[in-house]
Amino acid sequence: MGQTISFIGSTGVGKSTLVNALVGDHAAETPKPCRKRSKRSRSAIESKTMIREYTTNDTDALIAIWEEANTLAHPFLAPDFVAFVKDAMRNMYLPNAETWVIEENGIPIGFIAMIGNEIGGLFLDPDHHGKGRGRAMVDHVVGLKGPLRVEVFKENKVGRPFYERYGFEFDEEYLHEQSGAITVKMSMPGAASA
Repeated sequence: MGQTISFIGSTGVGKSTLVNALVGDHAAETPKPCRKRSKRSRSAIESKTMIREYTTNDTDALIAIWEEANTLAHPFLAPDFVAFVKDAMRNMYLPNAETWVIEENGIPIGFIAMIGNEIGGLFLDPDHHGKGRGRAMVDHVVGLKGPLRVEVFKENKVGRPFYERYGFEFDEEYLHEQSGAITVKMSMPGAASA
């Protein structure tokens, strides 16, 4: 399957990192499309992945992605806390964070929300897990901001291992009082203190 990658935003930093993350070592193995194939049949098998800045038109799609990913990553959270966070996502977090959306064929499939050099949230449609999309979003932001920090629930069996594989290191843990869950602070080597 062919894949086109494009970026929209104020900088081109990190493009090669994103391409390498999405294509990896298989770039040389990818067959070139047959010249005799029509544009119509080729477009049916190609996908276009893009990282771009958030707009308010994305809100409903990103909330839906958050709900699916949150259910998978945070089954231990109480329903009243999840309802509080859902409302805060719409009215506080998305409007005030620096948010980047990853979309495929014009449809949002995930987002990363930044507060300075800290990842405030990284959520990806579970159907797209394991395809390099989460790594691509972090790569994009690292290209803009340098080494990052993150806080993740200790019981998060999706997010915490992802950050560990990416190279984030344990800093400390504490009780997140609103949720009653233990939170782990992690950072990339060289990340500025919060």
